[in-house]
Amino acid sequence: MIRTLQRVAPALCCALLFGCSSQTITPTQQDRPAPSWQQRQQQLLPLTQWQVQGKIRIQTKEEDTSANLSWSQHPDHYQIYLAGPLGQGAISIAGSNENGVTLDIGGEQRYQADSAAQLLQQQLGWSIPISQIGYWARGMPAPGATYSKRLDGQNRLKQLNQEGWILNYVDYHSDQQPQLPRKIKLSRGEALKLTLILKQWQLNPPTSTP
Repeated sequence: MIRTLQRVAPALCCALLFGCSSQTITPTQQDRPAPSWQQRQQQLLPLTQWQVQGKIRIQTKEEDTSANLSWSQHPDHYQIYLAGPLGQGAISIAGSNENGVTLDIGGEQRYQADSAAQLLQQQLGWSIPISQIGYWARGMPAPGATYSKRLDGQNRLKQLNQEGWILNYVDYHSDQQPQLPRKIKLSRGEALKLTLILKQWQLNPPTSTP
């Protein structure tokens, strides 16, 4: 019996080694090298049509409030809905290249202007740079303005300083490509702090009218 095993053992070892060497090892998504910073920007920049659902927290010296957030972005227009305890009722912000910006508060008061920042400051007492946030929310700097950045181990934004704002990227959705932010904390000094929770991204949603 022992002699039989001694004769068979080398053949079994060779078979096992051959079987192992012939297997194709497919790297998992986690094993693949992370895109470089430049490659990530090339992935994110073409994403000009998207929709995201989540929450926003707004902290000023006078108040600390939050709301549900729905943001629909298209190449020539956007629509933002804020619903929750904002003290103003539901808020709708619509902007387009042709019609400027419209702010609707509670379905009863409607205001229009060329600048979203100016309109929000006048009517709500706080202002956010909507055009820049459209880029920041995707995890990239807004074009046309200087910035400084720190990256994480996967070459994603960890911190971004731009236009007087400091953005800290707390978490990303790792189950999709390109990886998009899940949680961002934004601050402009002590006067205004925002927290964005971007729960569900949809890329290239159906086109809607503003």
